Amino acid sequence: MLEHDPGSQHWNLLIKRVRLQDAGVYECQVSSKLRHLRHHVLLEVHDTREPISTPTPRPSIQISGSAAVDKDDRIYLICNATGLEYPPEDLDWFFEGIKLATNADEKTFIQKFVSLTDKTIVSILEIRDAQLDHSGIYTCRTSNLLVKSTQVTVLSADTYNVKRGTDKGSKGTPSARLRLSSYASHRLHCLTVVSLLLIVRLSLMLTLSTWSLYG
Repeated sequence: MLEHDPGSQHWNLLIKRVRLQDAGVYECQVSSKLRHLRHHVLLEVHDTREPISTPTPRPSIQISGSAAVDKDDRIYLICNATGLEYPPEDLDWFFEGIKLATNADEKTFIQKFVSLTDKTIVSILEIRDAQLDHSGIYTCRTSNLLVKSTQVTVLSADTYNVKRGTDKGSKGTPSARLRLSSYASHRLHCLTVVSLLLIVRLSLMLTLSTWSLYG
């Protein structure tokens, strides 16, 4: 929950009954017409009820974030790497094998946090106004060569609507053409039956006329 005193410029995030699952990176955003500010905080949660001696953790690396985003939205990936005795010295991001770095002109931003207690380094990759060519494989690699990759797809709403819509230049769907063909066949059959009935009627009329003449 948020705490805010009227007239104060401070907003506080209050988490009651903190659990181990509450640990992680928290983001605070301040929006205005002139600029958009963000600040990240790494929250560590420790269970003091458990014995101090715990199993020795193994080096690990994980990536979290959305696997698909809409065009012009942001790509937001978090890489979390844990070392054996110390946090990894550094952590790098790659896109399709090319190393990424913070570049304001390309709207690419990378932030890093280190926790000596948890032997963890966290890196956040943010790409604003994602375009279709941002689709691909994103890789996170630590200085001790732990590697993790994830696939991100940028979706185009225009392409999706074209696929879902009806092509104005098309001649109709196969089912529509089948219905038209069935209707034409049925109509032709009806015309054939009517023609036969007319021929039979004419034949009867000619027969009756002949009988009347020689009768």
